Amino acid sequence: MAISGCVINAACVSELDVIILGAGAAGLYCAGQAGQRGLRVALLEKADAPGKKILISGGGRCNFTNLGSGPGNYLSANPHFAKSALARYTPADFIALVEKHGIAWHEKTLGQLFCDGSAKQIVAMLLAECPADTVKLSCEVEVEAVARSLAQQQAADGEGANSLLTCQVSGATDDIEARALARAVVQSSLVKAAIHGRDPNWGRIAGALGNAQIADDVVLEMVGVPPDAARTRGGRRVDLDPSRVRIAIAGTEVFAGLPVPFDTGAVSASMATDEVLIRVDVGQGTGTGEAFGCDLSEEYVIENSEYST
Repeated sequence: MAISGCVINAACVSELDVIILGAGAAGLYCAGQAGQRGLRVALLEKADAPGKKILISGGGRCNFTNLGSGPGNYLSANPHFAKSALARYTPADFIALVEKHGIAWHEKTLGQLFCDGSAKQIVAMLLAECPADTVKLSCEVEVEAVARSLAQQQAADGEGANSLLTCQVSGATDDIEARALARAVVQSSLVKAAIHGRDPNWGRIAGALGNAQIADDVVLEMVGVPPDAARTRGGRRVDLDPSRVRIAIAGTEVFAGLPVPFDTGAVSASMATDEVLIRVDVGQGTGTGEAFGCDLSEEYVIENSEYST
């Protein structure tokens, strides 16, 4: 098992087959199985070490399986899933793995199996099952950071894309409105075309902000908004005071309630890069949000006009 500080970026992901979030019992085991099949695996853990919950289970001796485990012990929308999974990998299979690594164990009541020694043995066993050349473990990794990186890569890989478009919004009433504003900017065809043409057109950005709508109630509920609040707010337009809006393109402020004089040529030159950052502050609160998109190029139009679905 290789312990790595790998940041999940475009270069890293291109060299991976599998990304597993969480180096607990299931994550470690899955990483080992995938790695043994020759797949290149990144195993990401938020804690500072793998298997933290394993170490405290069973009073520190790890109740690693139960002889009576069966489909009836599991809840699932698909009750047949547990039958299939348990038929393919039984408690006896895991016991064989434990014994392969020389770990002594004993049975307690109701078929509960524990290590004679320490739960550390189970963690060490699962780590040893992860081939060092195919599995890389990174600890103290925030899933949010991984998700953000993957979202950036997906946007940058858009059809015909030349530049990643990032919009960061601050000063919104709350994060929900900030995200709605950021999405409106990166989804605007006029803004995307301006990014492709290296045109620092703040008017198109302002227009997109003015058309921003909060996500539908179903989406709001998915991110934890209570149903009543989601139904009230879902799909509503974001109210803005234009006199408080500030817009910066590629590091240069171009609008602050009113147009700000700036060197158009210099800003245009700054936009000739793999990523163009638009920053917006709407001066209404502490909400922040971010969204990713890409430019709208001739290649996109050609690619999507030359075939029929």
